[in-house]
Amino acid sequence: MVPASRITAFTTGAAALAVVLAGCGSASTSTQNTAGAPEGLTTPGQLTVCSDLTYPPMDYFENGTTGKEIGFDMDAARAVAKEWGVELKVLNTAFASTIPAMEAGRCDVAWSGLFINDDRLAAADAVPYLASSVSIAVPAGNPKNIKSLDDLAGLRAAVSAGGAVSKQLRAASEDLVKKGLSPAKISEYPGGSEYAALISGKEDVAVDLDIAVRLAAEKSGSLEEISGAFPGTTNFGVYVKKGSSMGPAILTAWSSVVSSGEAARIAKKYNISETNVVTPTSVLSR
Repeated sequence: MVPASRITAFTTGAAALAVVLAGCGSASTSTQNTAGAPEGLTTPGQLTVCSDLTYPPMDYFENGTTGKEIGFDMDAARAVAKEWGVELKVLNTAFASTIPAMEAGRCDVAWSGLFINDDRLAAADAVPYLASSVSIAVPAGNPKNIKSLDDLAGLRAAVSAGGAVSKQLRAASEDLVKKGLSPAKISEYPGGSEYAALISGKEDVAVDLDIAVRLAAEKSGSLEEISGAFPGTTNFGVYVKKGSSMGPAILTAWSSVVSSGEAARIAKKYNISETNVVTPTSVLSR
């Protein structure tokens, strides 16, 4: 799983391009015409999206590793493509390569559960589309009685590797030490396996985005969500080349998807509150 919470040092240049060229698969879905499409698409008549299809409920394959690309992001991208009357083409791209792939011209946008932060805005512009916060997954009944971040002191805490959530968890653990408490015992896991570790008893808690924790709790039947311990919310963004016309085009199309009610319908489909849907007012840049 790549969490939308993932934050990775996105590299550019020959090394990143080599990863991109080696690691992308593709599929597409058709729409009716190209009359409303913006100029400058990577492939005329197609909105090409780079996404790591390993992170439900945002980006994943219908059958695990095959089938239709589904999730909030994929349905949202389809809705934008429909606004333009073009096909959606998805390049299954390693998470750390989504922005470099877009910069290298392999796709029009990086749409892959990417939080908006200064590091990424240094490389690309972003259009906000969905808000999320960080929650804690615990076994049903909350046996460790987790209510606040202080309650993580000394506990075994699982988190998805290499993401923004990991960064927040490590910062919270450092704050525990400053308070004279024991740090959390943090272990990073690939591909969403942190939940299996929690269910098996190997970990005491798992920390992830609220939307991912909610889905894990719903599917497992043996977990529950503790919300509100981590402060604030963060927006996901669709990343585009700096200064390109793609940013305003995405902003306009997504705003239309929101105003039509389609964004709320997509959110409901994936058990995400429609209040998390963001109507963007500007393309963010740095």
